[in-house]
Amino acid sequence: AVETDGSAFQYADPSLNHNREIVRLAVASSPQALAFAHPELRDEDAFVMDAVEKQGSTLSYASARLQADRGFVLKAVEKNVWAFGSASKTLRGDRIFVLECMKRNCMALQFATLDVKVDPSFHAKALAAINTPYLRTYIKQLRDVARRVSSKL
Repeated sequence: AVETDGSAFQYADPSLNHNREIVRLAVASSPQALAFAHPELRDEDAFVMDAVEKQGSTLSYASARLQADRGFVLKAVEKNVWAFGSASKTLRGDRIFVLECMKRNCMALQFATLDVKVDPSFHAKALAAINTPYLRTYIKQLRDVARRVSSKL
């Protein structure tokens, strides 16, 4: 059943949650099935990366160790930038790390903590390192929103 509908894995006998092949089939069908896998599998780099590649937000079901692992998160961002949204708050707030992620995919700024996302000095550094039309437009939009919000305060 999990091969065609991975979401059914949440109803499976708990003894199956560390059966690698069953979990792999469930995750292949529905990456969110990783949430119901045994903690050992959710802490296994290669196993989690396979799921993240299919759907970036699956990183939210990985172990806290993987969510905070710089090397793992960088690889995950290369595969699927949406993974950065599920990285630890510490990494999403680390300006140097955010910039490294942005060098892989400038959309990573979208998932940074608010203080990084709206920091004009960070914008200047990012634009100096990665001057793409997408990033220029996104930063302009962030600045416009910040101006509108501050004018209403």
